[in-house]
Amino acid sequence: MPDCCGRCGAGLAGRPVTGVERRQVPDLPPVRAEVTEHQLIERECGCGVRTKAAAPQGAEAPACYGPRIAAVIVYLYIGQFLSNKRTAQALAELFGVSLSTGTVAALTTRAAGRLGGFLEHAREQIAGSDVAGFDETGFRVDGRLHWVHCARTGKYTLLMVHPRRGKQAIEAMGVLPSFGGVAVHDAWAPYDSYTAAGHQLCCAHALRELQAVTDLAPAGQWCWATQAADALTAMQKLVSEAISQGRDVADPAAMAAQIHACRSAALIWPARPRPAPAR
Repeated sequence: MPDCCGRCGAGLAGRPVTGVERRQVPDLPPVRAEVTEHQLIERECGCGVRTKAAAPQGAEAPACYGPRIAAVIVYLYIGQFLSNKRTAQALAELFGVSLSTGTVAALTTRAAGRLGGFLEHAREQIAGSDVAGFDETGFRVDGRLHWVHCARTGKYTLLMVHPRRGKQAIEAMGVLPSFGGVAVHDAWAPYDSYTAAGHQLCCAHALRELQAVTDLAPAGQWCWATQAADALTAMQKLVSEAISQGRDVADPAAMAAQIHACRSAALIWPARPRPAPAR
């Protein structure tokens, strides 16, 4: 509440309220780890046998970390790609929880061992979706080249490391062989051999290749690739706007204009013929 008028200095107590300006300051409450102690009572029977109560789930050892701490560890180590040393350091500095790098590795291994059902669920959900993205990228494993294969939707992402890049790995991943929607990918030939699915070139890959063509064009000279890239980006924006506004279809006139610009640019430079995919 203001105490007095900013011009004449008169007191403002009891004067009408003419406006309220809100200012919000998000913050976190103080966070500290809480320790819950479970006491396992042991009693001796008249027959001389001593029996101790069973430990509750999650307290199988004298000192165990709870599910929330374990979730933070897995998130930092796997989700944010911190090293096990930096993950342990973050837990100590943020929450006062002191643990070793070995504990980080053990908790992560334990979490991975419980993903069997989830992995199958994710595989089924991606295979049954209308649209899914597929990709592969090189990855070193013990000094040798492997491939990280990815299948994803807006909700699920499935990753698999395999020594091969082509159809053998795609079959092992088990998504595309039973997929009947639209597969978005980088036009890697083995993908095209799965004819039950529709196929779309990944926009990110297309824009990257168009940018490479633009970079080679003489400075200041019009380039068909620039026009195609601008049109493709504009189409993506039109679709995003329609989704954000709850519309099922983007502006037809605006979309038609960008499609015309993209097709016109593509017709100027004929596409390089591709060999038939290997069977």
